[in-house]
Amino acid sequence: MRTKFLRSEAGKRKRLAMVWRRPRGQSNKLRRGEKCRGPKPKIGLKKPGKETPERIFSLEALKFTKAKEIIIGSGIGRLKKARIAEEAKKRNIKVLNKPKKIKVKKAETKEAKK
Repeated sequence: MRTKFLRSEAGKRKRLAMVWRRPRGQSNKLRRGEKCRGPKPKIGLKKPGKETPERIFSLEALKFTKAKEIIIGSGIGRLKKARIAEEAKKRNIKVLNKPKKIKVKKAETKEAKK
């Protein structure tokens, strides 16, 4: 639901409409931005924002997510990022910060050692 922006003192006086008018007075509390006076229109308040994509830090977290878009956590290494990206591709989940391509041979040798 959109925020309603009211004119300063619109509830006090009958002749003032309950529509937004920019406060211009020198000592107007709404113009100064005092918290108790209500919200003022700002950039970004016109439309409801998109849902924020879920941040994933492990393969297990990816298995339980129902999101259609994810972001892989920044503290994760190259190989783990690549594994998460592959798994997301299998599940038709869009990765917003795709990792750089790595050589598969290195990834397979490290997995074989474990």
